[in-house]
Amino acid sequence: MEPEPGFYYGAMFISYIFSAWYFLIPTLILVFYFEWSVNSAMAFVIFMGLLSYCRVIRASRSLWIHINVKHDPVAEQAAIDQLQTAQQGNDEWTPKSSK
Repeated sequence: MEPEPGFYYGAMFISYIFSAWYFLIPTLILVFYFEWSVNSAMAFVIFMGLLSYCRVIRASRSLWIHINVKHDPVAEQAAIDQLQTAQQGNDEWTPKSSK
């Protein structure tokens, strides 16, 4: 199952917002409190960005899916039961048809 194309577009906005604050605050602290030069603070931000890129992307996708998809425990339990029944009978699990 694949998410719709707009899912990644929305996750991109979440990633942008998170990254902006995640990198802006340390940069401002380094420049104004510790009196680093702007170039050295930007080098630090680029280094932090390289280290945290995968985590930020995954966190933004996770946050976006949690905002948009509501958890249905009844449907989850029904799917688990159907899967267990299929495994016990050595039948191959197949999704419901949408007829």
